[in-house]
Amino acid sequence: MIEYPTSELEFDQMFTDDASCLDYLISVRWPNGPRCPKCGPDKY
Repeated sequence: MIEYPTSELEFDQMFTDDASCLDYLISVRWPNGPRCPKCGPDKY
């Protein structure tokens, strides 16, 4: 289950830098990892 920050404090704790934000966005968009919609490999 996806956990969303419910306060500004939680947001700041979850996203301490750009990399943690990017990792979160990738996990929300592609829960099983990013895949190419055309060829399907799990590398992006």
